[in-house]
Amino acid sequence: MSDIQKSENGDATKFLETMGVSEQFFEAIDAYRLENLPEYTRNTETFAGYQLKYADTAIEERLIELLKKIYQEAELQKFKDMDADSIYEYDKLKFKSFEKLIEDFYDEIYLEANRLLSGVQINGTPNQTRPFEFFTVNRPNGLYIVKAFDSFMPQNIQIKQEALIKPAQFLSIEAIDQEIRITLSAPDQELISRHFLTNPDEPLALLLKQRIINIVRDTANLQNNVLIIWSPWPASELYDMTKSVKNEIH
Repeated sequence: MSDIQKSENGDATKFLETMGVSEQFFEAIDAYRLENLPEYTRNTETFAGYQLKYADTAIEERLIELLKKIYQEAELQKFKDMDADSIYEYDKLKFKSFEKLIEDFYDEIYLEANRLLSGVQINGTPNQTRPFEFFTVNRPNGLYIVKAFDSFMPQNIQIKQEALIKPAQFLSIEAIDQEIRITLSAPDQELISRHFLTNPDEPLALLLKQRIINIVRDTANLQNNVLIIWSPWPASELYDMTKSVKNEIH
């Protein structure tokens, strides 16, 4: 924040300090602050946009902007000589409305940061009939452990950085209509079974050509030594996707 902005927003800044808002907010988002994000996120196309929106100075400015949606300048000027309890008692409903805006802002950063960490880049419009088409995932091909998958908001999926099973471990892969069939070794079959036994709430996602093919929720997809994954992608596109990964199989 520039010196001019600090001067113009002095009463608002004092409010945030008195109420402990800035300190508590930065503590809450500590894992998602620029200096604490993993190095690999800096090499993504989406990092520059995240940096612009969620640098510390940008967050401070946003908190002030949210504050001014609730309180008038005259109120903020009055508050500068009051303690935290007095400010809260002045109008509890207003302060709770401000807290709600802060919570929404936290949720926004949480989602954006986890998309960045998961390599998710939105480049289209959601379509329930083709749910994985409007975003890409900056990850190599493979089967990945995922969290927070919601079929209504698949773009908020959280994906591990490293694949649980890489294509080099596949014995074979083929597309038949809208199914992908992956032949796996006995150790990799056991790896999948053990994963679902110990982490039943963490499904797997098959990624090919930076696209989610579909989600595997349990071992029902594993028949004998073949992992069968139905996909909403058209058969022709699935064929091209599997063709692109076959050269990774040893």
